[in-house]
Amino acid sequence: DADATWNGLMVGTPAGGPQRNDILQGDAELTFTAADNMIDATFSKIHNLDQGEPYRTRTIEFSDVPVDTDGTYSLGDDVNNRINGAFYGTNQAETTGTFAKDRIVGAFGAIKEQPATQ
Repeated sequence: DADATWNGLMVGTPAGGPQRNDILQGDAELTFTAADNMIDATFSKIHNLDQGEPYRTRTIEFSDVPVDTDGTYSLGDDVNNRINGAFYGTNQAETTGTFAKDRIVGAFGAIKEQPATQ
């Protein structure tokens, strides 16, 4: 179970091919688990805004990304398979970063979900 979740958007572009430089957009969800100090990132519902249709890669996932004590996180050193990000604000209210995977390069931003009050 996740101890915290951030939701937002990802934007990117294909790294090559006929749609290179088209604008891609999708949902971003990042979940943190304190027990192992890891974050998972899922970019889903990826849509090509220039073509007006779903992109062939609909979902990109990064699992078990270690979070450093300074609030940064990264995984992968290959230019085609990596994620780098950081938490910002009071109680790590926001997170942003960059990624490259499945021939997409992009960036993301998300806001921390607040627990439901009773």
